[in-house]
Amino acid sequence: MNNKIQVFAIPTGLLFLSLFIFVKTQTTTAEDNVTNEEQPSVQNNSDIGFIMRITAQGFDYGAQLGADVLYQKLKHMNYIPDLITKQNGVEMTITNLSIVDFSPPVGNAELIPDHGVRWILSINHTKVSGYWNYITRAWFTFQDEGSFLAVLHETTLNITIEITRSSYGGFVMTVSECESIINLEMNLGSWLYNIVASLAQPFLENILQSQLCDIATGIIKVDAMSILEKLPVNITFQNNYVMDYSMLEPPYFTEDYMETYHKGEITWKGDKEGIPFKPMPLVPLIETDRMLYLQISDHVFNSYCYAAFSHNMLSFEVTNDNLPGNILSTTCESGGLCIGRLLPKVSTIILLPFIFLYFPYKPEQRRAILPVINETFVYIKTKVYPTSYFHFILCYRI
Repeated sequence: MNNKIQVFAIPTGLLFLSLFIFVKTQTTTAEDNVTNEEQPSVQNNSDIGFIMRITAQGFDYGAQLGADVLYQKLKHMNYIPDLITKQNGVEMTITNLSIVDFSPPVGNAELIPDHGVRWILSINHTKVSGYWNYITRAWFTFQDEGSFLAVLHETTLNITIEITRSSYGGFVMTVSECESIINLEMNLGSWLYNIVASLAQPFLENILQSQLCDIATGIIKVDAMSILEKLPVNITFQNNYVMDYSMLEPPYFTEDYMETYHKGEITWKGDKEGIPFKPMPLVPLIETDRMLYLQISDHVFNSYCYAAFSHNMLSFEVTNDNLPGNILSTTCESGGLCIGRLLPKVSTIILLPFIFLYFPYKPEQRRAILPVINETFVYIKTKVYPTSYFHFILCYRI
């Protein structure tokens, strides 16, 4: 008789978890005694499979990346609208405006509790060149024209960004406000020209404020959102497995971090039945010293294994043909190694041509399979991982 044993095998797909960096994995139970002063109420959601936390340091890093993008866009900005203004009989026109020099922007982030994040951009100095022309019409006419160089000192942009959840579980970013502080110095040479220039200065500041805000908010509305819209909320791997990491609730904001709550469940592609168990609650994090934290519950691994088990992907068959000697025999030759020596009690019973391996173990599955054999069995339940879904049964016939 060609003895066989059915053994547990984990597919190589588990390696996908190694792609996560700065991961804090926590397998928790309700009895874990951990305190946290800022535990978000959304923790009551029973479907959370993993949590992502981006701290203030992480947002600062992202804010500087955005500032670098702004720097490149300002380099290639080749159009600023002309300005025509008329006050107290003086008509002034400013044309051919262009930014000729500016310092690289510095980006910072300020988290707004229960709302979003404020993106703060600071530009130390900016130089704008252009041509001016003015004409007065009263009892006499006087006009002149020339070029100028205006200097902006300590320009600051404050952009308020709301981060919410989309209808399909992705991220949505919208700009609710853009404020700018511009200190413009415009010198046309003589005191008379400077008086005339002072009439146009507020209008020029408004134009520059509008242009800077349009470019900065465009980075959020166009550049960032185009990336977020392309991010899927589920991924398919190994052809048949689908991981759903859609966001379950809107992000939670404090002064120190933003947390998002995701499903984190792996199912078989096209399987409509889903996973019949819920994830265990995750212990709230206290740490905020790194840029990014990922709390991955054992539900990700459990659901993956359940999907594989349900479609017979977690086992393979080993026979005497690919095992040394007679290791599956219940009685050993002199000096030999066999299952009868490893498990002495087995030597008094006849080993079936196979061993049943159930993963995950459930009592109803045992009851369903034993009557099929229609014999008397001795079974051993073995716990190999500290959750209720990692058990197997070895079944022998007397």
